Amino acid sequence: MLVNKRTIIFITNYPFNEDYARKYGFDILKKRGFDIVILNVFNFIYPEAVDKLPKYSKLEPVWNIEQVCVKSIKELERQLNSIRGWKIVFLKTAARIKLLRVLKRARIDYIKTFANIGPYFSCRNTFSNRYIHSIIRLIKNPFDFFLQSIVPRMPYPLLGIKHPKHIVLGSNLPGFVNPSPKTKIIHTHSYDYDRYLRNINIHKPVFIPDEDYYVHLLNSPWALHDYVILNIKPSVNKDEYKKIINNFLDFLEEKTKKRILIAANPKATEDQNIYNGRPFIKNNTEQLVKYSSGVITHHTGAINFAVIHNKPICLISARKLDKNPFFHNCMHASSKALGLDINYIDTPEDWRHIEDKGIFHYNPESYADYTKKYITLNKSEKRLHWDIISDVLCDITPIK
Repeated sequence: MLVNKRTIIFITNYPFNEDYARKYGFDILKKRGFDIVILNVFNFIYPEAVDKLPKYSKLEPVWNIEQVCVKSIKELERQLNSIRGWKIVFLKTAARIKLLRVLKRARIDYIKTFANIGPYFSCRNTFSNRYIHSIIRLIKNPFDFFLQSIVPRMPYPLLGIKHPKHIVLGSNLPGFVNPSPKTKIIHTHSYDYDRYLRNINIHKPVFIPDEDYYVHLLNSPWALHDYVILNIKPSVNKDEYKKIINNFLDFLEEKTKKRILIAANPKATEDQNIYNGRPFIKNNTEQLVKYSSGVITHHTGAINFAVIHNKPICLISARKLDKNPFFHNCMHASSKALGLDINYIDTPEDWRHIEDKGIFHYNPESYADYTKKYITLNKSEKRLHWDIISDVLCDITPIK
């Protein structure tokens, strides 16, 4: 029996929940005969963030699958070697050199995914932006800069690691990925388009109101876990942001006579619910966007749902957010990729300016280009993301 056992190993730095189980195709993988193992390496990849993000270390079973907290490289190697039969790793964390060396020692192939890249990397990376960003990182932490920027660009054999067995591409970004000739490319959809395909035939959820409404896609500029992991200091605090965002949403509801619902990430906490009693919904953002009249946001991967459903968007910012390079660059990448202006919302004068030029905008040419680059290559392809990947894996691991 062990000879026929086939296992997909997810190495991750965050806890999986029901939403992620669906996102990563657990139902499809199980149906296709694969076992699933989840190894969480957050504690030893980001030891300095363990106390700041305590929920990242609280792991509960998902879909009756235990999430194993791995606290050292040696423990990771033991866990990998204990799994019998055919196995492959799906990396859901930064491809650190020390992780890849463990995989080579354990003689396990791995898959890297670029299924949800988004415009940040491709739009912001002019030469000047890359140069300035690199200089800042070098000054702040030369050792970390060397490990994260220089080492990964060295020849893989020299580093004692292997190239990925497969790379998953969910969109068309030529030149972004430079695989080895030995690496197989799997062309599929982004996770967001996959969620859209899964939901095509479902009935309208009961939590969707019958009235017209707008959706604000939450992105808390003071509380993102990325700030902790990347050691970035927020440029606005919770109370400041709460006043800015709610004043604008109050104005918008008064002018449009439509309610605004808050679409929160499934990982969002109640600490991020600062929206003065507006519905704070943490599930099925795709359906919230589908039935809405438009979307308000700073930047977020969920903006893909607005593009998929051809919803008009209002991109917003605050002047203090310009002082945060991480947030600032992401907003400008979204603006450039979608052909939309960024609207400041700090003052009543800003609100009137937004009203005068039109609050929501939709650029069909930019949306079409964005879809091909960041969402899916082929809208006529109706097969799910993990069915496409499973086909490749089943071809190399036939059930005997």
